[in-house]
Amino acid sequence: MAQKQRVAVLIDGENISAGYAKHLFQTIDGIGDACVRRVYGNRRHLQGWDKIQAKYRIKSRKNWQLIRKKNSTDYTLIIDAITLLHREECDVFCIVSSDGDFSPLAHYIRQSNKQVHGFGETKAPDCLKTACTKFVELQHEAVEQKRKALSPSP
Repeated sequence: MAQKQRVAVLIDGENISAGYAKHLFQTIDGIGDACVRRVYGNRRHLQGWDKIQAKYRIKSRKNWQLIRKKNSTDYTLIIDAITLLHREECDVFCIVSSDGDFSPLAHYIRQSNKQVHGFGETKAPDCLKTACTKFVELQHEAVEQKRKALSPSP
C-alpha cells in the first residue's frame, strides 16, 4: 500500500473565513494526510477559527500586530512554510488565502519539486492561481447550505 502524502495546511486566517473550513478539509482529505494544520492571524481575525479549532485539529498561530498596517501574519506563515520545506517534513503545501502576496512563496516551493495547492475565494488574483500547482475556489458553508435549500428535491 502506498504511503499517503504528508500535507501542510497553512491558512491565512485574516483573509479566509472559518466558514470555508468544511469544504477545505473535505478537499484536503483527498490529497493526503494533513499532518500540519495551522491558521495564522491576530486575535480579532481568528475568533471564528477558534470555535472550530478542535474539530479540525488546527493549531492557531496568533500574531500581535505591533505596528499598524504591517504583514506580520503573512511573514509568520511564510517562515513556517520555508522551515517545513527545508526540513522535508511535507510533500504537499496548501496555501489557504486569496492574497496574491503569497505567489512568490508558491513559486519558491514548486522550485523544490513540491506541489502547492492554493485554496481561496473567486476574487484571488491570477498571479496566485497560476503560481500554484492547482487552485481550488472554496465554497462557504452558509452559501452551500442556502444552495441546497433552494434546489428542488428529486
